[in-house]
Amino acid sequence: MGKILKYITVFVIVFLIIVVVIPTYLANNESDYASEARITISNIHNASKMYYVKNGEWPFDVDELEKEGQIDISELTKSIWTFELLQQSQYGITINAISSEKMAEGSDKRITYYTELGMFYGYGSHTTEDDIKLAYEKYSSNTSPGISSNDKAKTNDGVYSMVYTDVIMTVTISGNSWKGKTTYKLSGDTEYERGLVKGSDLYDATGHAYLGYIAGNDLIFKKQNRRNITLSKIK
Repeated sequence: MGKILKYITVFVIVFLIIVVVIPTYLANNESDYASEARITISNIHNASKMYYVKNGEWPFDVDELEKEGQIDISELTKSIWTFELLQQSQYGITINAISSEKMAEGSDKRITYYTELGMFYGYGSHTTEDDIKLAYEKYSSNTSPGISSNDKAKTNDGVYSMVYTDVIMTVTISGNSWKGKTTYKLSGDTEYERGLVKGSDLYDATGHAYLGYIAGNDLIFKKQNRRNITLSKIK
């Protein structure tokens, strides 16, 4: 009887180690590894906004931020994590971190930061996709009170255009996003832009910089020189 109790005791201890101790240890490790990436992502987010204030446009990658002196990420961090700036997703603009094989927990661990929601998702986070979806629905409803963002988006969908002297400007709105094309007749150069639509308001690709608004069949862009540019809906 004594030996049986001894075996049972050992079994219980081993079981607790497997079920409680090891998962807790691994979860703590995961949180530690992810915390460094989350801190860097937050710094990248702030640096990107400073970059925009200085240059009037958003950076394409971390290298641009470092060249401008907006951020300094250690070589060790960059060897472990690859950072993707200002990516479009179904829940708004994101900044992503993807681990390399040099990370102790392995490669392809992904952390996503939703800039408009201020929420992290993925590796090292307890946030679920349902949490993100619910937060985005609340965020979208707050940006266009009295009407759902989907209904408003359907109303605004279409192509808006303006021809002025040697410039042709076209903006296409589809759902909660827009893309624009400006062509200069004399030089033949073409510039492309993209961004988000919230209610009747247009924002840049990050969703932070306000650019203009839709009024009926007109699309009005607010410019830095205080002269508005009006595009008319053609289809």
